[in-house]
Amino acid sequence: MNKIELIQQWYKNQCDGEWEHIYGVKIETLDNPGWRVEISLKDTCLENKSYSKEIIVDDNNWMIINADGEIFKGYWDTSKLDLILEEFISSFAIPYITESTSLYTLYEEIDTDIKVYKKVLARMHNLDSFEIVSIPVFELTELVVLDINDFEKIQADKIRQISRYQVGDIVQCELVTMFDCIGLVIV
Repeated sequence: MNKIELIQQWYKNQCDGEWEHIYGVKIETLDNPGWRVEISLKDTCLENKSYSKEIIVDDNNWMIINADGEIFKGYWDTSKLDLILEEFISSFAIPYITESTSLYTLYEEIDTDIKVYKKVLARMHNLDSFEIVSIPVFELTELVVLDINDFEKIQADKIRQISRYQVGDIVQCELVTMFDCIGLVIV
């Protein structure tokens, strides 16, 4: 994946129906001239992580990177937008993701005639994948569907607690709009 695809994937993996309404990724130009990138860290596995790097050679060759635990901010001259993204990915995000214990809720499709999903807990493995850490036993009331009418079609006696995954599996997800939430569905 290229840098833009990795940032897109990281952003998508933070979306949960609430986070994206408050936080996100901003890429803007500066008037000195240059680029500014701000990436929200609140309510992610990178929250409370800090990082700082500064290089100023002259007016046309400079970089300032700072993460204060809430926002990653990168400023660089006009030709280095990709290097700000690289700094976020390689120097900041990946090292901290590998040590994070923050949990994300993923959804696994249950093997039925309709689209029904159960929760699985995972931690980020890297910017585009998760490691499953728990596959909880679920109650019927905890299941999620795409269409409200599908609740009526659920046949409790046909739903099994068996998962296709095991703790430790590395999975990727797609962002799916469900009946009452937005969720990351394991693909």
